[in-house]
Amino acid sequence: MLGPSDYGLLTVTTAIIVWIEAAVSLGFSRATVKLVAEAEDWRAWIARVLQTQILVSLTAALLLVALAPILSTLLDAPQLKNTLRFLSVDIPVFSITQILMAIMVGRGSYQLSAMLRAGYWLSRTGLIFILVTLIPDVAGALLAILGASVMIMTGAMAFVRPPLSGGNRFSFQRIWGYVWPLFLYTVGINLFGILDLLFVKGLVEAPQAAGFYGAAKNLAIVPVFLAASFSPILIAKLTELNRQNHRELAHSMSRQTIRLILCLLPFAGMTAGAAPEVISAIYGRPFLPSSPALSILIFGTLGMTMISVAVSILIAAGHLRWPFAIVLPLLLSALVGHVLLIPRLGEIGAAWVTTAVACIGACSILGVARKLCHIRLPVSTFLRSIIVCGIAYFLSSFWPAPGFLVVIKLLLIGLTIVVLFLLIGEINRNDFTFLHALLRQKSEFQQ
Repeated sequence: MLGPSDYGLLTVTTAIIVWIEAAVSLGFSRATVKLVAEAEDWRAWIARVLQTQILVSLTAALLLVALAPILSTLLDAPQLKNTLRFLSVDIPVFSITQILMAIMVGRGSYQLSAMLRAGYWLSRTGLIFILVTLIPDVAGALLAILGASVMIMTGAMAFVRPPLSGGNRFSFQRIWGYVWPLFLYTVGINLFGILDLLFVKGLVEAPQAAGFYGAAKNLAIVPVFLAASFSPILIAKLTELNRQNHRELAHSMSRQTIRLILCLLPFAGMTAGAAPEVISAIYGRPFLPSSPALSILIFGTLGMTMISVAVSILIAAGHLRWPFAIVLPLLLSALVGHVLLIPRLGEIGAAWVTTAVACIGACSILGVARKLCHIRLPVSTFLRSIIVCGIAYFLSSFWPAPGFLVVIKLLLIGLTIVVLFLLIGEINRNDFTFLHALLRQKSEFQQ
């Protein structure tokens, strides 16, 4: 409804806000998951964590308000100043919510956390539909995003009921030892995630380029959502197993998780093959120039998913400094690649750089996890997934399905992928047992 230019403005605004939110909160939230999973009496010190998080997030929001005109000038987007200032209110709201969600996951409330996340995305989608219809402008979408954030924060507060004062037994030194390496990693990996969009906005002259590229990124982001939901659970479970000295079980769980992520590769191939039809069905034919970038980026986001899972394994095992050591060279490589390729190839150059660097990063950090955590990597699963991926891409590319018939097409090809995995023995009953064991936990908030 907004069109490529205004959609580009919306995408750039939310990308910057999401990066700041991740930078100021995800280090704290991941550390909170680990500490809460280890602690018996987490309420004794969680108030000080919340107080610290609120102070940090408010400071970040105020800095963004001050720097918004500079960012607007650098990206040649005059309206960006106002949209950034408006959505800066979301930063402290998001940060508080992340701590509350981390407490839920750390104490085993996986289902409750999942329900709240689902409620957030459903309410956000509904509010965007209503408000953009009433206010056909970027402001309507931003107001919907902020409204959904406030709703999920209120719901999380009602369930967790954290103490907001006290916290005298809180040790800054203890949590800071967890937070600072995760903070640096989070800043780096999330900057890597938006760097391509910012360079497309700044280096490509066509005003609609950021809108086309943003549309592709927003459709390719599904695996990242999976990682964002799954990683805290993995950290909590592996931390619990390591604390109980069940090392072999922790190694087995880590390997199984890596296997399941590799099994997503054929679904990425399926999406790449149907990219023009998916773009046309969701965004409309004016956004068809987004499809080449989507067919590349879907593999890059799968690489980002693997990075997130491997980082969770390292965090649970206490290797907190390696994630940033891996992400720093990735960030520098992406920076150089974007500067060299985007002026020549435009959005396609950005997609290739992001995907190549993400896949290299995934291989690198898996190698670190294999060495430090003694995990036997599932090479055979990778090879089988490549073969099934080729079949899925072929079927998806050569089977035309106009309009919303693409949904039926993708469902049938997805079913074919599952059947192929079952026939070659890659997926079996043990995998379903593993998922059930991973997600099954008694929640103190539901007692």
